[in-house]
Amino acid sequence: MTKLLLFITCLVFSLSLGAQTTGGGASKGSTSKKNPAPKTETSLDADAEEAAIMVCDCINTAMGELHPALSQLMIDIMEKGETEAQEKFTKFLMTASPEEQARIMQDVQKMNEFEKVLSKNCDEKMKKYDRYDNNQEFQDKTMAYLANKPECKLTYQIMLSQTTKE
Repeated sequence: MTKLLLFITCLVFSLSLGAQTTGGGASKGSTSKKNPAPKTETSLDADAEEAAIMVCDCINTAMGELHPALSQLMIDIMEKGETEAQEKFTKFLMTASPEEQARIMQDVQKMNEFEKVLSKNCDEKMKKYDRYDNNQEFQDKTMAYLANKPECKLTYQIMLSQTTKE
């Protein structure tokens, strides 16, 4: 029962993290003031790369404070589906030491505040990209950059899951 609760908590976290992540410059539904996008493609390219690096760094920094199995769980949920991810995570928990299980449970509790941590650390930085909220080319270039950076795999998967829901 505890393991099922853990999985459900992680799933809820994944969904709320994805909503928070796409709430900045890379979303379609922001309510911020819209400014025209820059006129040069070079500027758009540079801004898309910069935005991708910034959001990736924000998420990686926040996730870096949590047990690595939780990051892998988020990736597995998005890549393999909930059932397979739950099975893999449950197998991992069964073989983990009691100390490691305790740390994971503590980190799951931290995840309840994770959206606030991301907001505090990332929202102000993302405002720079509000002018691109409705710019599909910017969003596509940002996603392409994330897709090609192994260190941004989790960020890419989160953002991809949100764009496929829209």
